[in-house]
Amino acid sequence: ATAVLTSCPDISAAEVARLLPHVRLSLRELLKWGRRMMIRVAQCSSTAHLDTATKDIMYQEAVDTFCKYLPDNKGFATIARTLGTGLGITEEKQAYILQHHKPAISATKYGPGYFAVGRQILPVYQSVDRHLAADPTFGDTKSSLCLMERLAVCVKMMEPVLLTGETGVGKTFMVQHLANALNQELLVHNLNQQSETSDIIGGYKPADMGAAGFAVSDKAQSLFAATHPAKKGKEEGKEGAADPILAQIRELTAAKKWVKLAKLVKKVAERTVASLRKRLEDAGVSAAAETRGKALKLLQAWDVLLQDASRLGEKAK
Repeated sequence: ATAVLTSCPDISAAEVARLLPHVRLSLRELLKWGRRMMIRVAQCSSTAHLDTATKDIMYQEAVDTFCKYLPDNKGFATIARTLGTGLGITEEKQAYILQHHKPAISATKYGPGYFAVGRQILPVYQSVDRHLAADPTFGDTKSSLCLMERLAVCVKMMEPVLLTGETGVGKTFMVQHLANALNQELLVHNLNQQSETSDIIGGYKPADMGAAGFAVSDKAQSLFAATHPAKKGKEEGKEGAADPILAQIRELTAAKKWVKLAKLVKKVAERTVASLRKRLEDAGVSAAAETRGKALKLLQAWDVLLQDASRLGEKAK
């Protein structure tokens, strides 16, 4: 950092001493820039020499890597000018790139399945074509587009990013907007001073089988009663067909035998789902809309219960 600052002919020793604590130039930044350049040069149209467009991109990458984190009064302009001079970029071109460059965005220029912002092209997941300019909530100002371009480069290079700023300036929104353009799921964690590592990567904790077991039991009993109403024989003192199963579910729930309860509910759910599907197939489209709709709702509810019982069985083992 000292060598870069002192190489500027128009900076004094006192100014170097003032800026030095704020400048972070290390081997890490050099390796990051070198990795980016390997990819950019490989994409160059000519192998004999670097064209003007590639040199401009090299300068943009150098500025983003070495000094973009600095405010104007903490050495940004000084280091950016030094980098431009070393790369052979004229002062006029430097001024244009730093002050007037506005990246263009396009979801169609490179065909479906690709999203371009400035110098970076990213694949769109599942080939979903999104027109970013049509989003009324996004203001395509120069600063927002430049930030999106830098984020896109970091995404392509798989580099971690730290965005700083006051609350409400658009840090989270910008990341959400880019993720939406790429049709990529975004996980948001709101961190504070009490946040722990387990909040991000997860961890082990004692599982409360009681809550899950009682929930499965209650749902099974209510669904069973709705699907298999008591027979008329019950009025004559005979047990209905559903009573033995309901009694067994209640018995296993009271004893907190969750593994056996899960097996029983899963077995009953599988049979009921098969029965409901056969009933719908036999009825066909000629069945009354109300009857068919009720059967479909029961089928969906039993499918969910089947999944819950399977999860309960796995956790209770």
